[in-house]
Amino acid sequence: MALRECGEVVEIKDGMMSVRINPPEMCEGCTSCAGTQRKERSVTVPYQEGIREGDEVWVEAVSGDMLKAVLLVFVLPTAGLFAGIAVAAYVFSSRSELVYFACGIIGAILPFFVVKYLTNKYIPFRRNITLKQR
Repeated sequence: MALRECGEVVEIKDGMMSVRINPPEMCEGCTSCAGTQRKERSVTVPYQEGIREGDEVWVEAVSGDMLKAVLLVFVLPTAGLFAGIAVAAYVFSSRSELVYFACGIIGAILPFFVVKYLTNKYIPFRRNITLKQR
């Protein structure tokens, strides 16, 4: 199953399109994702022939990419947490819980910066774009 949302093309520049996505009407009263998403968000996708600014398009995330996103956002920081604690136990001779805690937090946060760098350069997320039928 793929995540599919409708949006409006707001800008086409340098072979890329900026698509503004508004949440569907059924999300109006819901607050389950209020802390993680704004009401309106924008995604940048490769330009496809025949699409103009103002067109409504379907933006669909490929299923394999959703699994990849889960791996990058949840699994890597959890592994980093345990790796940070393991490094603290191996490197630091003081068996202070504060040292373990600090290294674990650093190990959990560091993957987010690595993921941001890798996804921008080496791990592109594919999105299928189709014109919305009026």
